Amino acid sequence: MPSSDTASVSDSFAASSARDGFSGVVGNTDPSSVSLVSFTDTERGTELKDGTIDPTYVDRTAWAVTFSAIELRYPRGATEIAEGTDASGVNIKGTLVVFIDANSGKYLEALGLNGIY
Repeated sequence: MPSSDTASVSDSFAASSARDGFSGVVGNTDPSSVSLVSFTDTERGTELKDGTIDPTYVDRTAWAVTFSAIELRYPRGATEIAEGTDASGVNIKGTLVVFIDANSGKYLEALGLNGIY
């Protein structure tokens, strides 16, 4: 686990960046937590010839900025739209985690966890 002295940007900068970048989702809500983490995403990256993924982020020191108990909006799928149901989407209460690079302060990725708060 990285220590806060390994981060070039502060936790408050990361929290502000995450809130500003997702203001349409979180409004003026303060994050429920801001944690310095070693971030690896095994699902995003370059697909190799053998079908495996070469991850874009491996052990990247990042701030995980968590917003709990917020309304996450999910669009309806093509099947629901074709069936004539409301195409505007659905709101589900959940958690949003925004990853901010701890050295550059740039946005890396965000995850919506519906039903978890």
